[in-house]
Amino acid sequence: MLVTCFGIYRQFQGFGIFHVAALLSFLTLVAGMVPVLRRQPARSWQQLHFSFMYASVLELYVALAAEMLVRVPGLAFWEVVGLSVATVVLPGAALFWRFRPGWHRVEAPREPQVARIAPSRGSVGPGAGKQGTVCQAERYVLP
Repeated sequence: MLVTCFGIYRQFQGFGIFHVAALLSFLTLVAGMVPVLRRQPARSWQQLHFSFMYASVLELYVALAAEMLVRVPGLAFWEVVGLSVATVVLPGAALFWRFRPGWHRVEAPREPQVARIAPSRGSVGPGAGKQGTVCQAERYVLP
C-alpha cells in the first residue's frame, strides 16, 4: 500500500498531502522495526518499538476516519482532514501520554527458581534403613 500510494496524482496533480502521510507512515514503521531488529538500546528497545508502532496505528486510524468522513456530503477536503486528525490523533495522543508510564515499565527477565535440597535425619519409609535421610526442598524466589 505504501508503494502504490505514490502512483496517485489526480487529487493534487502532483505530490500532495497523501504522499506526505505515506512517507510519515513509512518512517514510523521503519522507526518501530529498527529497535526490534537491532535490540538496541538494550534497556529501552521495547519502549521505542511500542511508541512508534502506536504512532503508526494512529496514522491508520486517521486514514480510516478520513475515508469515512469523505463520504459525508457537504464536507470539504480540508475539513475532512482536520476532523479526522482531531477525532483520532488528539484522543489517541492523550491516551498515550496518560497510560505510557504503565505500558513502558520494563520488566526484568525472571530468574529461574532455585531449589536447595537439605538433608535431614529421619525415616524415609519402609526399607530406608536405620539412618535414612529425608530431603526437604526449600524454594528461593530471586527478586
